[in-house]
Amino acid sequence: MNKGVAFLRSEKNQEALESFDEALKSYPKNYLLLYNRGVALKGLERYNDAAESYQGAILCHPTHASSHLNLGLLCMESNLLTQAMMCFNT
Repeated sequence: MNKGVAFLRSEKNQEALESFDEALKSYPKNYLLLYNRGVALKGLERYNDAAESYQGAILCHPTHASSHLNLGLLCMESNLLTQAMMCFNT
């Protein structure tokens, strides 16, 4: 995971995504991998895929605030205001 986060910090989103995807093969329910995968996907402007990754992170760890926040921001940017408010209130 550290390698993927280093790629994210360097704005190398494709490399980060590949790193998180590889790690998820061994740890498919790791919420931080799913969350960071969402961050990489958002950086690649793959918003629907990013939302799915954030939702996966939330399913694995329902109280992970950053997953809720980022999913809410994606919803807000897509003008899905009710869904955004639900994410922000969780």
